[in-house]
Amino acid sequence: MSASMPEFIQTEVDQYIELYQVSKQLEGRMKDLKSKILSFMQENQMDEIWDSKRTGKVQLSASERAPLTTRYTTYDIDVLSTLLTPTILERCVVSVIDKEKLEALRQLGEVDEEVLSHKSTQNAYALKVRMMR
Repeated sequence: MSASMPEFIQTEVDQYIELYQVSKQLEGRMKDLKSKILSFMQENQMDEIWDSKRTGKVQLSASERAPLTTRYTTYDIDVLSTLLTPTILERCVVSVIDKEKLEALRQLGEVDEEVLSHKSTQNAYALKVRMMR
């Protein structure tokens, strides 16, 4: 312990590090359990499962989301177009549709309703815990 470090704060830091390590272990275990529970609930078409003491339950929450990730938003294209050759830039750039602009054009009547039916989504599942009071 440093001579200038107050003992009370060193104790706080020690406890924090210890709890951090425990939380990481718990997160890993919870991730494993969550995966198994999600698979079981999907395979058996179940929406919820109560714990054996009936103090809480896990609920399956399904939603649709766009299949995009931050992999397309990390770099500034204006800067990179000055740094990369046109051939390399062409290999890195992808085209995406601006959802808000397309839907606004639909509202203005410039795009047919049928166009909006071609949205690409993927199913996403979450496990929510509800505790009883």
